[in-house]
Amino acid sequence: MRKYVEKDNIYSEFFVGKTEEIRAIYKSIARNKNTRITPAFSEFPRFSENKQVYVIHVDTIGLMTLLTNDDFALMLLEGKLTEVPRKEGQMFKKEVKEILNLIFEVESKTDISISYDYHTKGKMLGITGEGRVFIASEKSNTEERLDEIKCFLRNLITLRRRHND
Repeated sequence: MRKYVEKDNIYSEFFVGKTEEIRAIYKSIARNKNTRITPAFSEFPRFSENKQVYVIHVDTIGLMTLLTNDDFALMLLEGKLTEVPRKEGQMFKKEVKEILNLIFEVESKTDISISYDYHTKGKMLGITGEGRVFIASEKSNTEERLDEIKCFLRNLITLRRRHND
């Protein structure tokens, strides 16, 4: 899984991955009703098994759409997208366990709803909550992205705890 942003708008995000990864992430995001990110269309999209690559696009107002690899390739050729830098992952499983523990802590200490999906075959984690989307995989995670997820979850716990006190 790789992430791209528009050159003129870094808040418009594109998540590129294999069909089974994108299907799982799309489903997870669509199920979470407590986030500002919503599917642009009410019906669940049909994925063609003949297409190996799909793209989830989350625009600046939180609408999520599905793009085919052709649409994405055209945007790349036109120079509209920039890949978010990444490092090859090492200790992904340990990081996922820590992130899942933080998600359970958010659940027990706040009224915030976090949706997550862990794809065991592709070793990929997707998280949505409070209008944010995070995706990391063993093959293409960055330490910075995993740290960003953990920081986001810790901040939810701290801010909500202060608000409730």
